[in-house]
Amino acid sequence: MYLCNTAGGFELQLKGAGKTPYSRTADGRKVLRSSLREHVASKFMRCLGVPTTSSPTLCVGDERIRRDKYYTGDVSMEPVAVISRA
Repeated sequence: MYLCNTAGGFELQLKGAGKTPYSRTADGRKVLRSSLREHVASKFMRCLGVPTTSSPTLCVGDERIRRDKYYTGDVSMEPVAVISRA
């Protein structure tokens, strides 16, 4: 999802919400562990005064997706999450 107010100049992006033209061959979903890391890192960078986009929300879904965490062939089911960037 991409939201843009042409008069005010703001945008909102949802990461992990599904397939987009930029997700290449992947499913476009994010797992909780990487979403939480991104959310906390953006808050920390903002506190340090680093100019970056903010991450106002992190929502966890009840769906689980298959992911190979370490690319070793050991696939596990992980909870999905959607993070917003503004």
